[in-house]
Amino acid sequence: MKKIVFFCIILLLAIFSSCQKANNDSKNGNLINDSIKNINISNKTNQIKLIFPYSKLEFFFGKNFIPVFNKVINADSDLNEEYIIAYKKDEESNVTVVLFDIAKGDILKIKFIYDSNIFYSSNFSLHAGNLFYEKDMCLVIEGKSKDNKNILVIIKYENENYNIVQEFTGDYSVTINYKEIETDKSKYFIINNIVTINSSFSSTNTNIQKKEIYEWDYNSSTFKIVQTEEFTINNNILNSTIYYSEEKYFNYILGFWYPLDYQTMIEKNKISEDLLNEENIQFLFFSDNPLEVNIKHGDYIDKYSIFKISRIWDQQRPGLRLFLTEFSKPNNNYIKFMDVYLMNDKSLKVSGPETFFIADFVRLAKPFLEYVNEKKEEINKKRSVEIFDFLQGEFVGNGYVLNIKEYSYKLQKDGHITEGYYKILFNKNYSIISFVEDNSLKENIKLKDHPLINQNYVINILKEENYFVLLPVKLNLNDFSISEISSIIFKKYLK
Repeated sequence: MKKIVFFCIILLLAIFSSCQKANNDSKNGNLINDSIKNINISNKTNQIKLIFPYSKLEFFFGKNFIPVFNKVINADSDLNEEYIIAYKKDEESNVTVVLFDIAKGDILKIKFIYDSNIFYSSNFSLHAGNLFYEKDMCLVIEGKSKDNKNILVIIKYENENYNIVQEFTGDYSVTINYKEIETDKSKYFIINNIVTINSSFSSTNTNIQKKEIYEWDYNSSTFKIVQTEEFTINNNILNSTIYYSEEKYFNYILGFWYPLDYQTMIEKNKISEDLLNEENIQFLFFSDNPLEVNIKHGDYIDKYSIFKISRIWDQQRPGLRLFLTEFSKPNNNYIKFMDVYLMNDKSLKVSGPETFFIADFVRLAKPFLEYVNEKKEEINKKRSVEIFDFLQGEFVGNGYVLNIKEYSYKLQKDGHITEGYYKILFNKNYSIISFVEDNSLKENIKLKDHPLINQNYVINILKEENYFVLLPVKLNLNDFSISEISSIIFKKYLK
């Protein structure tokens, strides 16, 4: 009896935990169609919410200027924040970046002007932070010129002035890479290198690309080329046209991607037990409406808004860099990056947004949850047969005699009976047995009050001890709740 009581306590705790988690289940959406879609990553005029009134800024920029970007940031060494805005004078002009001091009463005073070679409003980005040292201040501006070249400009604040350190251009891409510095007091990031990918002018082969890697020389305070190489674009993996368009590339990867080992599990038909719980399924989900990426690690999802997409190249393989902001705080100054590379048509290597997050993902023929449900059905069929086989025969408990034959049952006591049929189902990995009473019995022989009157029970079979335990529950839409604490025990009658 102590063993039975202990089992009931453990079962109750497990059910309470399961039911509580059921209320927080995250639901997978439908698999997005793999066909090419149009996405919009442009900063249109009507999408820019100006921090200062348009009429006030016209005094500096003229009428009908086109805002591209604006933000209040700390871009120098004092404690006061500055207002930075990028704008176009008209549709045919390049982007100009202006930095203002904000005085009392929101009076603006121009502090720095940069007339860039960036033409397109789309894919423009600007962020401020340390770059060469822990507490220096730099502006990193990225965009595309009128002839569609990629541009990256670094502006450094020092000696109370803003100086252009260098402008980098690339036919295919310009990428700034960072490295983490860890001290006893803190962690911070500084520049690791800048990589440019250009068409090679030394060859008539258009597939030849020239890669140059720049590193910062702290002695001369300049960028120096530390590596140059030429390579041939591999067009055998996918249609190469997607590599030259951020939109086509991103359209191709839209939808769900799953950890690589999920594919191995499917091929071997051995899905791990922890993944039979939907909460534990991991995935990447790229969406274009809204433009975001979701990373499901287990029972929680990291959501990031994508505000810019640019091309990158690594290990002779083209990819995308996604510029991310926290979904809950889309206007914060802290930017994260996610680099994605198609290894083949159904395989994706991902790095970021955290430095420790590097993984391989695959695109499956259907959502992984469907494979899980198929596996659950296979397991439950086997469990159902085992329960059915054990229940055949006669059981006794608390003065009642329970006879089960096929899927019908008869409960008897003192000449009174109740009978009907039963069915077995599974909920949150628990076995549920439901008794459906036959109401056609005559009143004079019908049991008025009996242990099976609640109809639905969690059933646990102890085969070696030849008995089973029922715990009354109430079935809900997607889970169940305990209706009574007391359990019912029936022991198999052995002749």
